[in-house]
Amino acid sequence: MKLKILWLAAVLPLAAQTARLAADSYTYTLQNSTTFGTNGSLRVEAGTSQSYLLFDLSTLPSGTTGASIAKANLCVFVNKIVTGGSFDIFRVTNAWAESTITQTNAPTLGAKVNAAAIPASAVNAYVCADVTAPVQEWLNGAANNGLALVANAAGTSVAFDSKENANAGHSPTLDIALVGGTGAAGPTGPTGPTGPMGLQGPPGATGATGAAGPMGPAGATGPQGPAGPAAVNPLRLATQHWGPQLSSYSVQLTAAAGMAFDGHNLLVAGVGHTVQKIQANDGTVGTSFTASPNINRSG
Repeated sequence: MKLKILWLAAVLPLAAQTARLAADSYTYTLQNSTTFGTNGSLRVEAGTSQSYLLFDLSTLPSGTTGASIAKANLCVFVNKIVTGGSFDIFRVTNAWAESTITQTNAPTLGAKVNAAAIPASAVNAYVCADVTAPVQEWLNGAANNGLALVANAAGTSVAFDSKENANAGHSPTLDIALVGGTGAAGPTGPTGPTGPMGLQGPPGATGATGAAGPMGPAGATGPQGPAGPAAVNPLRLATQHWGPQLSSYSVQLTAAAGMAFDGHNLLVAGVGHTVQKIQANDGTVGTSFTASPNINRSG
């Protein structure tokens, strides 16, 4: 049993299925009409005995087809070696029953599937061979009439455990690996430690300007600034600016009896009550007139 488990671990993935052995028996030329379906051994002897195996594939997952099969291995447990050698594995072409098969009514054999060697060291161990092709054919609709084990070397004489053997668990097996078989997802593991911070990425594009916010409250009144320069008296400014030109006017400044400013013109009064207008901004001489001697000067 240990040898089988180690061998399967090397060739089959975890999605392996085991088909149920539905029937097994052998025929013997020296007892043509005897059935051996209840015998604890399956004999394979050159020229006299060959064994038959039938597996039930209905135990495979629903919807399994030939394309679902990655590999199928037939394994038999060797319980006795009289003479080592090898055997061939053939397709069986017509139906048979464990309780009625004899040498006389044995089914015919089809194409060869594979072969397996049985050295003297194989006693009390499993011997396995690839039988993927017929299993795929059966799942694709071909008639499943099982497999036959036939000695292919002169002198070969061996015996395998049948499903009726008292050594439970040593009956022939058909181990099938499904393509892409996966089990159910396991529970989520614990959260790992936080990794180091990555490098800062490039700045993103500038976003659109948002709407203006509400006006804030008025700030406190600031301190009063220093006093500015005193305003210039426009009359004084005009007289200072145009005073040197008054000598050219018909009314001499030295003879002026008085001077006034109306906001735009210098009004220069001379002897005889003559008043001359002079524009304050550019010195243009305006009209002259005679003032009434009764002008009230109190204002």
